[in-house]
Amino acid sequence: MTTETSPWMKWNHTKKFKKLTPTLQTTLKLFFEHLSIKEIAKHRSFKLQTVEYQIVELITLGFIYLADIIEDELSHQILETFEEDVPDSLTNIKNKLPSKITYFQIKCVLASINNQPDSKHD
Repeated sequence: MTTETSPWMKWNHTKKFKKLTPTLQTTLKLFFEHLSIKEIAKHRSFKLQTVEYQIVELITLGFIYLADIIEDELSHQILETFEEDVPDSLTNIKNKLPSKITYFQIKCVLASINNQPDSKHD
């Protein structure tokens, strides 16, 4: 038997992780176990929108990378909308994009833009 600790267990004990609420910790753990957002919602008996909100929060906090959620091409399309003009609402952003892009994807991109890691607290 080995005494090595799994990468998840090592990461789980960081100060930054311990600052998360228990519900965000659970969602993040399931995400790291490669469950889809729909699978996480089903596993936790949550609405899909609840898990999407948690994923956006985890992106904002720097626990999940945008590339883990959205293909680069889509994120670039969304980012281009900001280069043209800074829209004042999600609806205005959505209206400028192809219909295949969801509000969740837009929120993820916004969260990644707002992700400002503060190294003083890590």
